[in-house]
This record gives sequence, structure tokens and C-alpha cells, in this order.
Amino acid sequence: MGFGALFLDADNWRIIGAGGLGSIYFQFYLDNPIDMWIPYNTQATFGFGQVQRRIYDKIYFGLSYIYTEFNTSTEAFSDTSNTILRGLGFLLSMDRRKNIYYPRGGFHANLKYTTYPKAFSNEYVSNKIEIEHNHYFPFRLDQDVLAGRFYAGLGIGDLEFNQQFIVGQKDIRGYTQGEFRGNYKLAIQGEYRWNFHKRWGAVGFLGFATVFEAINKEHDGEILPGIGVGIRFTAFSDNHMNVGLDVAAGKNDWGIYFRIGEAF
Repeated sequence: MGFGALFLDADNWRIIGAGGLGSIYFQFYLDNPIDMWIPYNTQATFGFGQVQRRIYDKIYFGLSYIYTEFNTSTEAFSDTSNTILRGLGFLLSMDRRKNIYYPRGGFHANLKYTTYPKAFSNEYVSNKIEIEHNHYFPFRLDQDVLAGRFYAGLGIGDLEFNQQFIVGQKDIRGYTQGEFRGNYKLAIQGEYRWNFHKRWGAVGFLGFATVFEAINKEHDGEILPGIGVGIRFTAFSDNHMNVGLDVAAGKNDWGIYFRIGEAF
């Protein structure tokens, strides 16, 4: 894949572009009467573009377009599912972070609506609403940061399998098996970022998530905790761009995560 972000005209314009292809091996769990894990493979091709314009102070309005093609096959079924989705997005955001790469104060809030209408030749006609708010509080004379995040994802209409929200992607760490997925997701998490050395730091985090209209009804509204710690190294001192490794535990699950930049 390839991706990039541009901040132009004294940050009055923000442009994001990405595209690529890949092969995703994952799994999901089906309860009674099947009561087993179903491994699946998705061959995916995608392209994404987004343009935002500052409309007042730190408020931005943007438009986006996403094209995705999925070819999904499972060991349980012989048929391969081919789906093409074309979505048009509208984004309203307020960005009061003091630094985009490593915020030590302020907040970043997004309200995004993406529609997959029949007029775009979508077989699955649906809409997705995503609300996120990241807040940053400075500690120890701006050396450390307490970061908090709230996320809500709402799927409306005929969501395709690959459009569902999964616990364990960005919200919450500690879930790697793909067991908890549904048409709605709520998540909240907090993270303390301790910079104990000029180029070394550590994080500790705790979060909770839940899904509704889950693929397994017994998971509807179930509270899913995630807790973990991580280590950070500042690869680029000018903008405090970190690389790091996290280990996290969830409910009957756990994971190790390598990352460039922070979780949120």
C-alpha cells in the first residue's frame, strides 16, 4: 500500500490519500448451532481520498471517497463472496491539539458520516456514522501526557460482513481473535504516557468496549475490558514521532502490538 497526508496553506487544507491491496487472514466465532471458529481469507483492494478545508478557527469540513473490493472465502463454505463498495463521506472535525504527532494538550474530535448508496451501484446499501473524541492532558510540566479516547460506531442499513465493527482494531487493544463484532460499537479508553528519558518512554492503558447487533446475540452489550503496558522510543526528536511495542490482555484473549506513532 501507499499513503500520505498533506497540510497546506498554513494548515487551511488537509489532504489524505491511500491505496493498496492485501490478503487478510482472520477468523470469527459463530455460536449455536455451529459453535465453532470460522477461519476466513479476504483479498482486498482499496483506494481512499479525503480533502478537508478549515471553515472557522480550528473547525474543518471535509469530503472523502472510498473504493473497496473484497473477495472473501471460508473453510466452512465453498462459495467465494465478491463485494465492491463505493462510499461517499462527510467529515466535521475540531482540532485543538498542540502537536499533531505527539499531542501534550488539547483535543481532536471527529463526526463522520459515510454513505454507500444504490446510486453508486452498491449491492449493500448502508450508512455508517462514527464519532470520536481524543483528549490530552499534560502532566509533570508537560513531560507526560494523560490521553483519553471515546469512540462510537453506528451501522445503518444492510451492512456487508467486512463493514462490521470489530473490537480489537483501534478500540480496544487486547483482542486479536475477531470474536466480538457487530453493527454498533462503543469504546472508551485512557492511557498514561510517561517520558522518563529524553528518547525513551512507557505507557499504561485501560479501556472498555461493547458491541450491539452482534454476529453472536450473546455478545450484545457485553462489557469487554482491555489492559496493557508498552515501551516507546522517539525515532524523530523534532516532532516526537515514536515507535513502540505494546502488550495487552482482554477477556480470554491477548495481543502484542508494534506501532509507529501513538494508539490515538
